Amino acid sequence: GDLHRRRLVERRRLGAGHDAALGDDLVAARAVLGEELTAVGQARARRVRMGHGRTGAERPRFAVQKHWARNLHYDFRLEIGGALVSWAVPKGPSKDPKVKRLAIHVEDHPLDYLLFEGTLPENEYGAGEVIVWDFGEFEAVGPEGDDALAALREGVLRFDLYGTKLRGQWVILKTKMGGGKRENWLWQKNQDEFAQPDYDPETEPASALSGKIPSGKR
Repeated sequence: GDLHRRRLVERRRLGAGHDAALGDDLVAARAVLGEELTAVGQARARRVRMGHGRTGAERPRFAVQKHWARNLHYDFRLEIGGALVSWAVPKGPSKDPKVKRLAIHVEDHPLDYLLFEGTLPENEYGAGEVIVWDFGEFEAVGPEGDDALAALREGVLRFDLYGTKLRGQWVILKTKMGGGKRENWLWQKNQDEFAQPDYDPETEPASALSGKIPSGKR
């Protein structure tokens, strides 16, 4: 219908002209995904009832975890449909609206992993330190209203973030980049009062949950 056509037009517009530098992201992603996906495969995400222990008035939650596995990367997670819909982001988020970050869709994680912070053992895939780089709530916006699951199926999700580091309007859209078996998405900040040109997530290294920076790491 009209809604589907509008979403297709939007996807083409947002995906057009993405920076050639994303090729570097794709190279980094190949190393990251082996760890991320295998770790999830060892403990398949269980579906947890949406809103367990929380009031219906609250927005769904999000988190960005910084993971010092064999290859440093960031994991972006949104609470949707009773699980954490997740993407591996090799270069981390950018508050610069001119920058589109590659975000590789990975398997859902359980809700109780949202604020996990600690060290994954050496004998496990993804072994290494994990911190909660940012966390908070989000709200889906756009043609589907607050139906984030429907927006994901259409391949374009617009949302507002209410985090400690990431705030304001964002979009994540599915692409056909890479030609591989993984779903490659682009994550981008919209222009608003929270936008920041030339942003580097490494300038805010501390955990938003505990304030810690793992020893010897940035």
